[in-house]
Amino acid sequence: MVEREAKGGILVVPEKDGLAPDLGDWAEGRCGDQLWVATTLHHIVASAQFLFAKITLSKLQSARVEGETIELRHSIKALEESLHSFATMRRRITLMKRNIEQLEHTMDNMRVAVSLNIQAIKSKLDKGTT
Repeated sequence: MVEREAKGGILVVPEKDGLAPDLGDWAEGRCGDQLWVATTLHHIVASAQFLFAKITLSKLQSARVEGETIELRHSIKALEESLHSFATMRRRITLMKRNIEQLEHTMDNMRVAVSLNIQAIKSKLDKGTT
């Protein structure tokens, strides 16, 4: 971004698996004065619009156009909160899926153990009746 004197950048990956699990489908931040968004193809249009709005707001603030920036600031803040909530939910869903997988693995192990115990009991009973 610095080399190209860009005010913002978008990292786009085809699927959320291309991003760190804690990011979910969307992450944003700053690199010096430049803004960036990391997202999936699904959110590319929203991320471009979001960056455009943030850069425009920054320009308006630097020009001290206060009346125009107040409404934009509130709208962008609402958008940021929604995106943050979305990312938080995605992280929680990922954790829940991992926990479910672990529980299923534990249940599979328990099924095997129960089956072996039933076979052992049956074998002892069969020996005792003969």
